Amino acid sequence: MLGRAFCRVTVAIAALLMADPLFAQARTLSIEAARAQPAQEQRIALVIGNGDYTQGALRNPVNDARAVATELRGSGFKVALLENANLEAMFEAIREFGDQLRLGGVGLFYFAGHGVQIRGRNYLIPVGAPIQREDEVVYRSIDAGQVLQKMETAGNRVNIVILDACRNNPFARTFRSIQTGLAVMEAPVNTLVAFATAPGAVASDGSGAHGLYTEHLLKNIPVEGLRVEDMFKRVRAGVRQDSSGRQTPWENTSLEVEFFFRPLVTQVAPEPPPVAIELAFWDSIKGSTQYADFDAYLRKYPSGQFVELARNRLKALAPPIVIAAPPLAPAPAPVPPPKPPASSVPLGMLTGSEVPSTAIAVAPNGGFAVTGARDGVLTVWDVSTSKELRRLYGHAGAVLAIALSPDSRLIATGGEDGTLRLWSISGTSELRRARTEGVVTSLAFSPNGRDLISGDRRGGLRIWNAPALVQTRAIQGHTSAVRAVAFSMEGRYALSGGADQQVRVWDVGSGASTASFGPHSADVIAVRMSFDGRVVSAAADGGIWSWDTRSGTSSPRAVSAASAPGLVALSGDGRNALVAHDDGNTVLWDTGTAREIRRFSAPASAITAVAMSPEGRLALVAADGQRMRLWSLRE
Repeated sequence: MLGRAFCRVTVAIAALLMADPLFAQARTLSIEAARAQPAQEQRIALVIGNGDYTQGALRNPVNDARAVATELRGSGFKVALLENANLEAMFEAIREFGDQLRLGGVGLFYFAGHGVQIRGRNYLIPVGAPIQREDEVVYRSIDAGQVLQKMETAGNRVNIVILDACRNNPFARTFRSIQTGLAVMEAPVNTLVAFATAPGAVASDGSGAHGLYTEHLLKNIPVEGLRVEDMFKRVRAGVRQDSSGRQTPWENTSLEVEFFFRPLVTQVAPEPPPVAIELAFWDSIKGSTQYADFDAYLRKYPSGQFVELARNRLKALAPPIVIAAPPLAPAPAPVPPPKPPASSVPLGMLTGSEVPSTAIAVAPNGGFAVTGARDGVLTVWDVSTSKELRRLYGHAGAVLAIALSPDSRLIATGGEDGTLRLWSISGTSELRRARTEGVVTSLAFSPNGRDLISGDRRGGLRIWNAPALVQTRAIQGHTSAVRAVAFSMEGRYALSGGADQQVRVWDVGSGASTASFGPHSADVIAVRMSFDGRVVSAAADGGIWSWDTRSGTSSPRAVSAASAPGLVALSGDGRNALVAHDDGNTVLWDTGTAREIRRFSAPASAITAVAMSPEGRLALVAADGQRMRLWSLRE
């Protein structure tokens, strides 16, 4: 369905451009060039040169960084230049760099200095880092993957990472297992990662004013009309020749569009105005009868001109929910398929207080995570750096539920003190507070962020106006504690799961119950509604259920039998389930095929909370109180 929608959008945009005299000249340009190189777009660069190291001082990185910054400015980049930067300066600069990239355009990160690889990850060494042991590198340097994470989260058009950091390892004498050179890095979509030499090899610092690799970058960046891939080919050829084949620069690219540092006039074309593109998209789907077309519009234009119309169409096209017939007795779960190898290296480690986390959540934009502890303290984390940003104080007892708004700006929390609180992701004090009649056990925002649903330990449900935190409806939903709540993808229905082993579906407008699914094999601790209207639920024993909303019948899903699972999280669309076991293992499942996708291993410990980002890209697992592991689910 989406494929047809995009085809219609392409035709509509083409027709719009052909009709507009502002774009008449663009018709003479090639399609590739017109798509690839907008005449006007933001170009942002962060350039760092570190050479003044206590161990293994380098002569050229600062000179290299200055010269690269000059060339980039000449190519239209707004450049932030850091020289001999410490850890804090690098961290703050990368954060600011990521924030600027959210405005779109082209991002470029250049680093010259010492870099090391440990267990397949690359770390950029700050100046003044007091590193004495190999395991200290992780906490006293910058993981190069953080830069890629910032770029991927920003979602801008093109990103380039250049690492001239493959020089001799300054810690080689004291680190036993450390490897030479840098490790391969996977490039997110429309990203190019360039290394001064091949993975595992060592680059020359150069005998002149610049390192050998950067010397050839400086020669080729100013050449007009060179595609970025061709520019790096020239750099590679020059470095190989001057090093007699001892150094071979290397790139990993996932670019799907064109980029030129210095484009010729014939290689650029004006982009159609964003409003025109949105209008063309809407015109292509407004007569559609496909649910997925309008969902695609809302995902692409969450604040667009036709948002209300699109939501109304989604409500009209949503599959009707009927009261289920008496359910069939659960069939035995099928035998799980062979288990994929376990992953033992998390994307990041969040080190909190000694108080165990009792609730965690990952922001929809993937940039932040929020954890709540037994002492009522909330902590906001930067996902890309695994660093604590701030703590929020207010709850008088354990935090049991956390939800983030669809735009990732608001945090809703509830807990044992019977209060519901609203916070800003960037603030330190609560915005709103409401008293409930019971312990708040679960929370969820509606897709448009206007409504909030809460469940409590007495089985009650409440729907709130989210910005004002004013109750609009109360429902006695379950005979025992509500363990999970959610909204359907278009926001027409609310779902709840409870300790009574039932899932119930409610009409948000009237508060009437429209369906009930169960019984499950244990307490229902997670629930979602998929795009096609199926209800996906998870029980405390790790069982995953998929319910046909028309017939009320279910399809039980595979469960890993390694040990008794205790916690489950579902992606926003219910397609993936994350099952946590008390032996420290966490398993990612495809709920549609009952296939085990990945297994994450960690030291055996009691897992206290799990969460998955709504789009299913990141997982956060809290265990043994102090340490929370952040896993990438796309590797």
